[in-house]
Amino acid sequence: EEKPVILCASVGGADALPVPWFDELSMKADTVAHLCKADVDVADFVTDLHEVRYSPTYLYLKGGKVVDVTEADTATTEAYLTHWATKGEKHPTLVQEPPFDPTADGEGGEDGGGGDAPVAG
Repeated sequence: EEKPVILCASVGGADALPVPWFDELSMKADTVAHLCKADVDVADFVTDLHEVRYSPTYLYLKGGKVVDVTEADTATTEAYLTHWATKGEKHPTLVQEPPFDPTADGEGGEDGGGGDAPVAG
């Protein structure tokens, strides 16, 4: 059976991706998924093939098809993604929050800011 893939699509280069726990998770022996990163400024085909609106966006692929997406980092992203990486499926109860919307209230969204940004299209 083909292993699932979790792709972290972000801007700013692979070394600038703001997800150090992603690298740590990719090295753990109990992961059942391949974890990889793509800088969408360089690998713009990723945004052509998949709708990537926020940086970072996590695409969960099975059999070459996107089966789930997490847009931007939220308080639950690491736990959600860790479940995917170790179980190969969506978390049964954890729901991903909607992404940060910088235009929602003119003040940077409910949390007053954040590093997640829309990807230019």
